Amino acid sequence: MAAQWLQEHGFRILHTNWRHGRYELDIVAECDGVLHFVEVKCRKANGLTTPEEAITAAKFAALT
Repeated sequence: MAAQWLQEHGFRILHTNWRHGRYELDIVAECDGVLHFVEVKCRKANGLTTPEEAITAAKFAALT
């Protein structure tokens, strides 16, 4: 669903479930010359954490 939404909004999907060693990126997409790494999270309404809170500092650091 996330990849479909991105495509409908002008993104070009380059990879899904891209892996390198123990790391995985859910979606790698491009739009207007900008590369986007998309982490897909599924949450129930009024879940305990926001999607932003679900990405740990370690995971963010691995992307930089």
